[in-house]
Amino acid sequence: MAGDEGGTVPVPRENWHAVARALNDRMRAGRVGQQELADLAGVSVATVRVLQRGGGGRRVQDATLGAVSRALGWPVDYLLCVALGRPLPENGAEPRAVVTDPQVEILVVLRRIERHVETLVHGLIPASTSGAAETTIDADTS
Repeated sequence: MAGDEGGTVPVPRENWHAVARALNDRMRAGRVGQQELADLAGVSVATVRVLQRGGGGRRVQDATLGAVSRALGWPVDYLLCVALGRPLPENGAEPRAVVTDPQVEILVVLRRIERHVETLVHGLIPASTSGAAETTIDADTS
């Protein structure tokens, strides 16, 4: 039988509900909203929602888990360890406070402003003339 061969390696099952529990508890304790976490981690709000709901059957990349872990003040592999049921990193028992470095806060605000400007530009410029209009906008800002 093909399934009984000795060469097969079992794939660890990921526990996305445990990830959701840890994430939601940490967000609640730090009073961090979805948008703020998404901005801090550099991911979309939709990705944060997927993680908060337990994965939704969708595989989340390790880099995404690392970015969210860091944004919440955990070691980079914290949520990956939770997902795989591995022992948590030693320095993960007492996670740091949610990152509040002034430079990070400035970047978060800057990203929000950039998104708003992109939305405004796309709403004002017809698709057929976007190249010419963008040149005009760039020239006006200098």
